[in-house]
Amino acid sequence: MLFAIRNAALVALPLLIASPAHGLDCPPARDLWPAGAGAAEERARACQTEAPEDPERALALSQILAWQDRHEEALSLADHALGLAPADPELQAWRLRLLGWLGRFDEAQTTLDALEPASDPEHRALALVRADLALWREEWGAADRAYSSYLAAWPDDRGASRSLAMARLRDGKEDEARPLLATLCAEDDPLACEALRDIQRSGVALLLQAGPIASSGPGAGWRGRAGVELPASERLRLRAGLELQQRLYGGTAARDTLVDGAATWQTLPWLSLEAGAGFGLRPSFSPEWNVYAEAGVGLGGGFTLFAKLWHIEFSRTGVDVVSPAIHYEGRWAWTSLRLWRSFDPAGDGLALLGQVGVPLVWELDLTLGVGGGDKADYLTVRDSELGVERHLVGLAGLAWTPMYELQLRLDYVGRREWSGDARLMRHEILFGLMRRW
Repeated sequence: MLFAIRNAALVALPLLIASPAHGLDCPPARDLWPAGAGAAEERARACQTEAPEDPERALALSQILAWQDRHEEALSLADHALGLAPADPELQAWRLRLLGWLGRFDEAQTTLDALEPASDPEHRALALVRADLALWREEWGAADRAYSSYLAAWPDDRGASRSLAMARLRDGKEDEARPLLATLCAEDDPLACEALRDIQRSGVALLLQAGPIASSGPGAGWRGRAGVELPASERLRLRAGLELQQRLYGGTAARDTLVDGAATWQTLPWLSLEAGAGFGLRPSFSPEWNVYAEAGVGLGGGFTLFAKLWHIEFSRTGVDVVSPAIHYEGRWAWTSLRLWRSFDPAGDGLALLGQVGVPLVWELDLTLGVGGGDKADYLTVRDSELGVERHLVGLAGLAWTPMYELQLRLDYVGRREWSGDARLMRHEILFGLMRRW
């Protein structure tokens, strides 16, 4: 009996040495996430610190970071985990997914192609990420084939069925996409129901805004705007607008009418081009005409870089404006930073504006902004008579969207401007309604 016990202990000893006991309970990321992002990250990080050579724990922390849009940190941990288990298809697929979320599609596809030839059927995680990459690259035919192959082996994945429907929809196969979306919607898939409703929507939006302008000096009055936006094609959107402004100068009211239009073309998934122009109908204080062009380049990770060239022509002179900006779109908020550099015969100018937008409760969204500089801020085309030498500007906006078709807005712009010894404080409040079809 003692001999048997001794032999059993000798057999178990290497196993104990190779797999040390850990005190923490470390479930997968999907089981940690319901506790909240902060608590889930804290626990996953403690688990990974306790056993840094455990690839499953590194994977769990990587996933929790990625679900917080911290994709670069997540990728670093995924690389570490894959170094510990380079042949693990789950880890391979997760790293490919992170590359896709970062917009590094070519690198992800090259990595995927370099893997060992796929088994039949391919490992589930790799088969799904193969289809997802084709969808993200907007290779609709390849995505259709990849999702169809994946679903033939794993028909229970409703998310993949929805993605297959979206690929067919983008490929112009609406008749094939509708039945898939209808089936998923009947199974209480809200995203499929929303996609099904989107098919019925025209993409047309109408915006109406109006409100007073209060000023500590000349220029008090009101402003009203009407604008319409509609899709000309899947990649091209058109906008047109009409604006009326009335200002009071020395007891005399002056009213200007401005007309503008623009087109935005999504040339590639990561590149957009926009051009627009406007003109005044015999304006008293507004520009006679203006024209601009802007390019937006997606940098991955939610970041987009913009570069705008703008010319504004007044009756006596013209102003050229160069305006770069960077925009970040995250899961819980968006932020932007924009700079205006103006080239004016009366003196060049520089202005900067930062903005942030966050969702609140009850379908409310809040926008805040602050900026400053010399000359004008160029949030809109500026009045010709304002000889601004420096300024501060503050923005606030509140939007309520109880349903897709309707949005109510309240926007405020406050400006503090200096011109010599004179100081001017201006407040603009716009009440707005957006209707979508």
